[in-house]
Amino acid sequence: MKDNFYLAHKYAVAFDFCANNAQEAMANFSSYHNALERLARVKDIVENPAIAFNQKETFLREFLGKDIGASFVMLLVKAKRQHLAKVIERELMLLLDKRNKINRAQVTTAHALNSQEKQQAQKTLSEYFKTPLTLSFKEDKNILGGIIVKKDDVCIDGSILGQLKNLEQELKR
Repeated sequence: MKDNFYLAHKYAVAFDFCANNAQEAMANFSSYHNALERLARVKDIVENPAIAFNQKETFLREFLGKDIGASFVMLLVKAKRQHLAKVIERELMLLLDKRNKINRAQVTTAHALNSQEKQQAQKTLSEYFKTPLTLSFKEDKNILGGIIVKKDDVCIDGSILGQLKNLEQELKR
């Protein structure tokens, strides 16, 4: 799994490198995303071992089109790496955010936050991370209460469930 992530990241960086600016990178991403959606509709054909690759290639070139996204998807299919496509897409989103200087964080709470609470979370977390953030909010009743914040590879678990798990670990020592 770790190898797949590493490989997907390398493909994403190579694809992102094709763009000269953020606008072009977004257009390329959109082209790639659209080609992936088209590929999903013919997944059975792509994965059918009874169909020779040259027949698949001819069909896919016609079906997917000839833009940069379609060409990149064809490269993945030809290398038998289409299973990496969604991970590559996520990596491309992160690279787009970096190009556009967007910092994202995910906030998980046990219940939905109202607009005032969201604004307060936005202000507090932007101050904490010392950068403007774009927050996405998610509900998970399993955390019981509190908040979990994930930004890049940082996870701040202030949930009741997280505190109970920490207490359990302390009691086991």
